[in-house]
This record gives sequence, structure tokens and C-alpha cells, in this order.
Amino acid sequence: MTMTEAVLAKHLGRLQLPYFVQHAPDLMTRAARESWSHGRFLEDLVAGEVARRDEALIARRIKAARLPGIKTLDGFDWSWPKKINRAQIQHLFRLDFVPPHGNVILLGAVGVGKTHLAIALAHAACLQG
Repeated sequence: MTMTEAVLAKHLGRLQLPYFVQHAPDLMTRAARESWSHGRFLEDLVAGEVARRDEALIARRIKAARLPGIKTLDGFDWSWPKKINRAQIQHLFRLDFVPPHGNVILLGAVGVGKTHLAIALAHAACLQG
């Protein structure tokens, strides 16, 4: 590691940009090899850091929600229960009820998937912020 790279790594670490620290050397080599513009190089670094932060934010939301597991709407068994308004359930996953601080109540007998849908809805909310 050259002196310039060491100073850069130190500054990036202080700025809390771990993606930059980890990927800058490889991207610099690739940028030189492929004759990238400075803007393209910076764009790739920033996009990687943004993606890393978004993933960390989603992970923190899911952890804070204390979900008992990860469930999704795709994993729901639509063949049981026999009577379910699929369109209405899918509409809930647009999360239109969240901004006005609305509530959702899932009613049904034991074993029809209320918990699965509630966890999947909470997970979808975490993903969407």
C-alpha cells in the first residue's frame, strides 16, 4: 500500500465510508484499465456505498421489528383457506394504510395464515421504509 493509499484509507475510515475503503483500490485499477472518467469512477463508488447503507438500514429495521422469522407474500399458501380475498390481501401490501397511521385487522380461524400474513406485511413495511 502506497502512502497515498494509506492516507486515503485513513480519511475514508474517518468519514465512515467502509465501501470506499474496501473497493476503491480495485475500482481504481479497473477505472485505469478501462479509461473511466473521474465521474464514472466516483459514481460507482458512491452507488456501492449507498447500496451498502440501504442494506444495513433494512437489516436494522427488521431487527428492531423483532419478527419471529421472515415470511413473504410469495410464501403464502393461497389454496388454504378456501375463502380468501386475494386481491384485498395483495392490496394491503401496497401499504397505503401506513401514512395515515391506519390499522389492519386479520380475522379468521386458527391455522388460516393470519400470522404468516402479519409477519409478511411487517417485513414488507421494513423493506419499504
